[in-house]
Amino acid sequence: MSTTLLDVVQDILSTLDSDLVSSIGDTVEADQIADIVKKVYRDIIDEYQLPAQRVITTLESVSDTSRPNLLKLPDDAQALLQWNYDHRLEDTDPIRYSPVEYLSPYNFLRITNQRNVSEEGFEVVYVETGTPIIVDTRYGPKYWTSFDDKYIVTDAIDLHVDATLQASKTQAWIEKRWVFHKLDSFVINLPENLIALLQRTAENEAYALYKQTVNPKLEQKESRLRIRAQRNKHRTQQYENNLLNGAPNYGRK
Repeated sequence: MSTTLLDVVQDILSTLDSDLVSSIGDTVEADQIADIVKKVYRDIIDEYQLPAQRVITTLESVSDTSRPNLLKLPDDAQALLQWNYDHRLEDTDPIRYSPVEYLSPYNFLRITNQRNVSEEGFEVVYVETGTPIIVDTRYGPKYWTSFDDKYIVTDAIDLHVDATLQASKTQAWIEKRWVFHKLDSFVINLPENLIALLQRTAENEAYALYKQTVNPKLEQKESRLRIRAQRNKHRTQQYENNLLNGAPNYGRK
């Protein structure tokens, strides 16, 4: 069963022997407790790098024929770990994904600047800063970089296949930003053990704020949950290390 922000606020109000509410906006106290939950939520996200942040999705199309080799990162992307592009020539052909390799802006320009734009199959494309990039228009993308952490700039696009790079032909493994919406229905999308830690930590902070003292029993519960969460964190890190062994983090932070 999903745990919502309202559920957490109601539990904390009950612990404080305060008036219960049907919405976080019903009382000033409930609204302040929601702010405490938000703060604790963000603290937990900063402390625990959770694999749930990483999802497979697609990049976004720019659909600008003057910049056909560009794609856009999703707004909620914190890092682009890896992505593939479908290089099939016809829609009826079998899907043919290949990884697109990240290069630093320096190395990307070093490679593309070696091209002879006077030769057939090369064009100059001006990226968003007005900087010219020599793009290979005979093949699909092999390399990519980003100059602004917003747009993906590739070294090539097969203009015989598409007028611009297509979002539908991408597979992107991204790390998403964790968001918090101060709404009754907002689902606390954390692992169960971290939801418990969030509740106990927020309870402690709310108790200290409203009672002007600490509650030893609540502190003990929070301490036990934090130790347990740290153990789970180490197991998660080992899993991630095994998963990403030898795979560099191609992306932005």
